[in-house]
Amino acid sequence: MLSGFTAAEGYYERYTPDGSNIVFMRDVQEWPRLFTVPRIGGTPTAVRPELVTAVPLALSPDGKRILTYLAGKEKEEQDPKRWWTLSIPAGKLEEIEPPAVPPGHSDVGMPLAWVSLDRESPQQWVIFWRSTGARRCLT
Repeated sequence: MLSGFTAAEGYYERYTPDGSNIVFMRDVQEWPRLFTVPRIGGTPTAVRPELVTAVPLALSPDGKRILTYLAGKEKEEQDPKRWWTLSIPAGKLEEIEPPAVPPGHSDVGMPLAWVSLDRESPQQWVIFWRSTGARRCLT
């Protein structure tokens, strides 16, 4: 987490695996949007500003993609949210198969981490978390 980084500036910030950039969410006109900024500072750049990000983001092990749940800007009723990978910094979208919902739950939860044993490994996992009463569980 970034010290002194306030909610007005951004939240759910993540360093890219190489440490060169920070990917974060920021509210713009009351809607959450994705941004990147170089680690050493500079002007934040919006990544696909027409899209509303619905949950925290998870960076791919190579730092080139984000897994998130998106909807079109101000169209949540007409444009259902879906799971996507979003390339960084180009913003190329790729819709993916939704994660399986665990038995007894209404949703998959929020992505916490996207991991692999090696950055180039084709075998990767996404770890989700959810609140269950007073507990937080990993799935």
